[in-house]
Amino acid sequence: MSHITNTTAITNGLRVGSQTPLDDRLIFSDLTDLQAYGVGDQECYRYYEGMRCWVLSESKEYIWREKSGSEIGAAVDFTYPGSIISQGISYGGRTFNWFESGFVDIDLLRDTVKNWEPNKYYLINETIVAIDPTTGIKTIYRKLASGDSGAVWDATEALLWEPLSNLTSFNVKKYTANHAFTAGVPLTINHNLNEEDILISLKDFGGVIADVDTIGNFTANSVDITSSITATFRVIIIG
Repeated sequence: MSHITNTTAITNGLRVGSQTPLDDRLIFSDLTDLQAYGVGDQECYRYYEGMRCWVLSESKEYIWREKSGSEIGAAVDFTYPGSIISQGISYGGRTFNWFESGFVDIDLLRDTVKNWEPNKYYLINETIVAIDPTTGIKTIYRKLASGDSGAVWDATEALLWEPLSNLTSFNVKKYTANHAFTAGVPLTINHNLNEEDILISLKDFGGVIADVDTIGNFTANSVDITSSITATFRVIIIG
C-alpha cells in the first residue's frame, strides 16, 4: 500500500461558524442515519478502510472495515465491485460494514454491574462484570449456582457470585460482535485478544444469555463455539 497523500493544501486555519461537523462522515445521529448508504450506495464510496465515526444515540464509536467470517455489522454488508483502488488500497470484491470499535462514552461504563439484571434466572458459571464508578476497577464474577437474582445488587446478592479477577480498566480486553450460528456446527470466532484464558457468553437480541453447546480449539486469537440452535447471537468474549 502506498503512502496516502492528499493533494489540496490548506494554508490557513478553518473556523466553523455553526454547530455542524467539519466532516459529515464522522458523526451520525443514530443507527438509521449510519445505515443509510444513499442512492446507489453512494455513501460507501466516501468511506475509507479504518474510518471511524461516532453515533450520538448509541454513544459508541464504529469503524468501517472488512467483514470477517460470519460476523454481523451495524448496517447492511456492502461489497465493492470490480477492481476499485483508492490511495493504494484495493477495495474490489471486499465486503465492508460498520462494526463497533469497542470505544464507548465513559458514562456507559458507570453502571454498578454490567450484564446483571434483577429478578432474572442465571445459569451456573454465567459471568458479569462489576465496575467501581470511582476507580474504574472491574471485577469479573461467576455465578456459583443456578437461580434467580435478587431485587438489587447488594451484599446478599454478591454472595451468590464468585470473583474471578480484579482488573484495572486498562487491562480488560473485550470482543463483541454479532454472529450467525448453525446448530451443531462449530464457528470459529477471531477475537484477536492475544489471550487463551477467556470468558465467553452468547446473548440473543432480547438480552437473554444463551446456552453454549461446546467451546474448543482455543488459540491466542480465536476460539471455536458451537451453539445447540440455529440463530444469530451477540458473542461477548472477555480476556
